[in-house]
Amino acid sequence: MLQPDDLNSKDLVDKIKDFGVDILVVVAYGKLLPTWLLNTPKFGCLNVHFSKLPKYRGAAPIQRAIENGEKETGISFMKLTEGLDEGPIYKNIVVNIENKDYYEAESLLLKESLNNICDVIKDIRSGLKPESQDHSNATVAEKIHKSEGLIDWATIVMKLKISF
Repeated sequence: MLQPDDLNSKDLVDKIKDFGVDILVVVAYGKLLPTWLLNTPKFGCLNVHFSKLPKYRGAAPIQRAIENGEKETGISFMKLTEGLDEGPIYKNIVVNIENKDYYEAESLLLKESLNNICDVIKDIRSGLKPESQDHSNATVAEKIHKSEGLIDWATIVMKLKISF
């Protein structure tokens, strides 16, 4: 497993080329891959993204789905392209997250992705072609900012007083 800080370092370029990589799998990496890396593996780069793309592209798909009261989300096995979570989809899996907190939802998504990734890779090697996303339905799951975790107790108390 590699988790490089600099995707264009000579050391990384040499390692990837020396490995003779057939497929590169990316999970929750948080950086766009450079073109040279996208084009190096024989079967391309596979991203495991925790939403049913094109919904919730970006850094915080699980948190934003829960925040928005979604009853289900998904796992998208996607071919990486130069855009953020814009690549074509090999497989989508729907996962029920109703009444789940972040950790419960993430655990379910991890379990389902692990249960399916080997089959997806086999299918890709056997010639499975990915299907384009409908970009007109795309939404973005912005990164969670520290300020979003702050609780204004005075406002909450005032809202409760008004409600009763």
